[in-house]
Amino acid sequence: MYLSLHFSYFKRDGDEYVICNELTGQELVVGQDEFSRIERLLERFGVVSASVEKFEKTRLVDLGVLFESKANFQREFFNHFEKNRSKHPVVDQVELTNACSYGCIMCPRPKSMTRKVEFMSLRLFEAIVKSVHRHQRFLTLHHFGESLLHNDLHEAVRIAGAYGLHTGLSCNPASLTVEKSFQLHRAGLSSVTFTIDSLIDSRHQKIRGTKTTVRESIENICKFIAIGRKLSSRTLIALQMIQLNENQGEYEQLIEKAKELGVHSARVVCFGRWDFSDEKSKRLGDFSAFQGFKCSCPDRWKGCSILSNGNVVPCCRDYNGDIFLGKVNPNEEDSLGLIWDSQKYLRLRRNESRYKRCQNCWSSSFFKERKRIQIGYLDFHKKKIPIGNSYEWFEEGIRQEYAKIDFPVEFLNHRSDG
Repeated sequence: MYLSLHFSYFKRDGDEYVICNELTGQELVVGQDEFSRIERLLERFGVVSASVEKFEKTRLVDLGVLFESKANFQREFFNHFEKNRSKHPVVDQVELTNACSYGCIMCPRPKSMTRKVEFMSLRLFEAIVKSVHRHQRFLTLHHFGESLLHNDLHEAVRIAGAYGLHTGLSCNPASLTVEKSFQLHRAGLSSVTFTIDSLIDSRHQKIRGTKTTVRESIENICKFIAIGRKLSSRTLIALQMIQLNENQGEYEQLIEKAKELGVHSARVVCFGRWDFSDEKSKRLGDFSAFQGFKCSCPDRWKGCSILSNGNVVPCCRDYNGDIFLGKVNPNEEDSLGLIWDSQKYLRLRRNESRYKRCQNCWSSSFFKERKRIQIGYLDFHKKKIPIGNSYEWFEEGIRQEYAKIDFPVEFLNHRSDG
């Protein structure tokens, strides 16, 4: 017998326990005695002993959290997402370039990226836009590079807009110039997120691996805001900070700085690990928000990211293009759609554990299997309070403006305005 990765349990008032199937949303309510017997399953790391009554086993099978074998669970997991797979992939990120002049301590790029530095041609970019504009409304123009270094960034924004696509950009404000600010506002950039991971120069320079100062970044943001007002631009502007050990105590200060500058929103996001070791991750920040029973990676049924050379990878975490699923061909109509329906993609959806990149990702089934053995099934599957963006602010009424451009929904589902 095999226990699903995707269930949780919690105790509620009285002696009742609720067991939840995290995939289907089904729940099973049991009493203390019955839960004590079920608890023994977890203590034995998923090995069902003969002493467990058939009644409990049957109820867990009916709930969809206990299977005859791991293969049966994997088949059920695949079928659950495959039957709802969209006809067209949502492109999460388009990497205009993987060039970058920073050496951020929380990014794998500086030491681990081995692929060639390239700049995407506008011809290739327009081919991607043609493939996606009928089934998505927002396109992110960054991946593992500083998109401000692409000379034709504003032209990419203009092309996407001509096909009805809203565009978003996350960037280092120190790389912003006055000329680039005018170009982006005039091209109709929908949103920009300026990353400031510390308001103290020594911390900022250590985190970002740069000699630029916080003052330079703030001045560039102020110029961007002023230019936008002059041109009556509708670009939504946000500040963002990643929670790291290096910048603890600065989170509220970022929110206050955002209000002072007159941007539209600000957030401090949880630190998410890459393929770093647990030890390195803990040295960088708290990644506990990404541990536990949350559903293993569903991205392979939702969409993909596209690298600067046109290579398609399954998600925004594949910084080296390790999982090559195909290449967008500007000369072939809907080559992205053919990649989406290919046997390569099907093999990834059936079992991501065969790929080293996925094995090292906190979101994969392979990683979660190891984690629940390491920390124990009882702790792994216990219901935890979701950790959202603890520090977040929106200018009054601005959430609706983000929603109008289909800005990624996780940015909007936390705290209220104010």
